[in-house]
Amino acid sequence: MTEAIDFVMKGRIDGAEITPTTINFTRFNEFNQQVEDFVAGSDRRGTRKKLLLDTVFVQVHSGSYRLRVAMSIAMLASVEPEVRLLTRDNALSRLDEQRAKIVEKWQSKAKSHDDLSFEIRISRSDGRETPVIHIGTDTNFQRIEVSQWIPFETYFLGEVYDIGGENPNVHIRLSDTGETHIVQTDKDTLRNLEKNLLYQRTLLHVTGEQDQSGELRKLRLLEFVSYKPDYDEAALRRFIAEGREAWADVPDAAAWVRDLRGG
Repeated sequence: MTEAIDFVMKGRIDGAEITPTTINFTRFNEFNQQVEDFVAGSDRRGTRKKLLLDTVFVQVHSGSYRLRVAMSIAMLASVEPEVRLLTRDNALSRLDEQRAKIVEKWQSKAKSHDDLSFEIRISRSDGRETPVIHIGTDTNFQRIEVSQWIPFETYFLGEVYDIGGENPNVHIRLSDTGETHIVQTDKDTLRNLEKNLLYQRTLLHVTGEQDQSGELRKLRLLEFVSYKPDYDEAALRRFIAEGREAWADVPDAAAWVRDLRGG
């Protein structure tokens, strides 16, 4: 199955509208090379890049100058998340470096020509809509210093939808948000599991790093936690009774809390 990404340059330069028949050779080569570099990303060089791009096909369409890049679903999966990042002004701080430089060049060129803009538009065979990325005089993509990463520890509750591998990890989809995370572990931990957790609701105790935006990285499993979704009603009644006893000498709990807060 083949997907596609349209890279569009539109508007007027020196009074002439940009179309497949009016674009000059220099601008044609420059834009096509930038599209190629954007698709490949900065981590693919030399032979790897050539082999990768050998599986990608292009078409030139009318409607300004539109270069359609057709690719496999697997290839699209490596590009689409970065395209989606461009829905935020601070995207350049998190974008692949090569792709970030290209976006900066397009934005700079658009700001120097009032009637010039660029678009990135993903077309999926399954009909799922993705945001159209516009780059023009009204955009303000910036490099904002990435927040400090802080160690954290938490619990993930969700369904394990993949587990194991040569570099062992656990893929979990969180029950409350639907977010997916990949948590690193080791072979011994997985080997010693008493039951198969695949497609089971599981509680993971994990550690990692988090920035102020809430993004997580370097997730590692500390332990699989025994998870019992049914609460202990007897224990709950005991906790309620203990709470009532602790507050027995306070006639108005709400007033007491307000007084502690200073009114």
